Amino acid sequence: MRRVILGTTVMAAAALSLSACITINVPAPGGDQPSSQDVACKAAPLVLKESDSSYVLTGDCDDVSIEGQNITVAAESIDQLDISGDGMLVTVQEFGTLSINGQENAVQSGDGGDAVITGDRNKLSVTNDLDVLNINGNENSIKVDGFIANVRDNGDRNTGIE
Repeated sequence: MRRVILGTTVMAAAALSLSACITINVPAPGGDQPSSQDVACKAAPLVLKESDSSYVLTGDCDDVSIEGQNITVAAESIDQLDISGDGMLVTVQEFGTLSINGQENAVQSGDGGDAVITGDRNKLSVTNDLDVLNINGNENSIKVDGFIANVRDNGDRNTGIE
């Protein structure tokens, strides 16, 4: 009787700890490029990590991490967006905080809050204003149609920062 209760308690604790984060990692059938996957944002952090995949996020997302290579994401609103990897393409209507770690990633947004770019040859395009831009890399391309309130460029040959 004691083992059954202990085993049930351990399994319940494991289920609770896993429910705090949603990871989407669906392999492509036959190695082909899958069509985009629709994912509804929830309160839990969302991790997208299947390389060579495409996602459409619906609703307001609190915390999204994109890890891997060549992942395409379209979203309405992301409060905290972390990109780790190379060759990502993200289109988001608005973000609160953006962190790019990697090479040759592209982010397009209507509105932006704070952005930190660590890596080389990344592209950031914001239609309206950007609060903070901190660049720690080289040959990054920035296009902000509105105003950038605070810029720190710690790299070389970064363009579009006037």
